[in-house]
Amino acid sequence: MVVIEKKRELCDRLVKSIDAVVYCGDVKSTRLLRDAEVEKADILFAVTGSDSVNLWEAPRDRPLQGLSNEAFLKASLAA
Repeated sequence: MVVIEKKRELCDRLVKSIDAVVYCGDVKSTRLLRDAEVEKADILFAVTGSDSVNLWEAPRDRPLQGLSNEAFLKASLAA
């Protein structure tokens, strides 16, 4: 699993809490997306506080599952 998060504090928490590769940066950065190899993902979860951003960030040819930030964190930190 790969996580891309913009907020440094949350990146640090995620690195310590879940079994994932965590990139800290803006998902609008093509270099970051290339480094994270998002084109190889089977499923993309675009998790933000805005449904319109979630849909905009998701690739058009892949399934999207919606989750709120809070639900994602609870699920991730509980694992």
